[in-house]
Amino acid sequence: MTTMNISIIPELAQLIHEKVTSRMYHSAREVVRKRLRLLKEQDEIRLIRLEELRKEITIGIQQLE
Repeated sequence: MTTMNISIIPELAQLIHEKVTSRMYHSAREVVRKRLRLLKEQDEIRLIRLEELRKEITIGIQQLE
């Protein structure tokens, strides 16, 4: 595992602290790790949807010709 030190704005630090103190997560590390995984999944879904839309556009253009 690679270690990385980052700086975040106070509002995000507060959000992380709230998640940990609410016992939804065990540590700040867990909050960041899980949220980054979720972001990665969302990005992958967006790319899949974008590719599907491009295919549909191509089909639509071909049908017009």
